[in-house]
Amino acid sequence: YHREGLDNMYDEPDEARQSVMNALKDIESVNDRNPNSIALKIFTVSKNEEIVDMFSDASVKPTDKVKVSNMMTKVDPAAASTFRQITNPSNRAGRTVSPRSGRN
Repeated sequence: YHREGLDNMYDEPDEARQSVMNALKDIESVNDRNPNSIALKIFTVSKNEEIVDMFSDASVKPTDKVKVSNMMTKVDPAAASTFRQITNPSNRAGRTVSPRSGRN
């Protein structure tokens, strides 16, 4: 997620997003095997806004937006409204606080 994804976002954003998508698929697999993992909860709470920001970009293919939104909603159903912002970025207008984290 970090080394092959976020670290490369500036130089190669498309390749970096693909690496993040692959990492999110792995996270989804872990969730399928152990849905109550505290590590997954910590990851989603700390990274949900970052993921939304990364995949809400207009250059991201709509099919990839839907895949990421669905994967993350499956991993963290409580944050479904946050992940829907990936496919409907107009929901982000005027939002100043994350619904899960309470952070600005």
